[in-house]
Amino acid sequence: MAKLKPTPIRMSPEDTKRMRQYEIEDAMRTLQRADQIRKDGGMMRDIQKAASDLNKLVMGGSTTGKTTKKKK
Repeated sequence: MAKLKPTPIRMSPEDTKRMRQYEIEDAMRTLQRADQIRKDGGMMRDIQKAASDLNKLVMGGSTTGKTTKKKK
């Protein structure tokens, strides 16, 4: 059986413009949500803890922990 080559789908300029508008609106909603999360102190603490726990699981330790300098 012969293999068929896929036919590329061309979007009309109107569809391309609508798709771009959707992407812009989606990005705006994402930025608004991120701003809401940053302003919520409890949520940020929980996110930082979850990120720390995930980092410990993956890397075996926190990369953002405090480092101590040796005294001379």
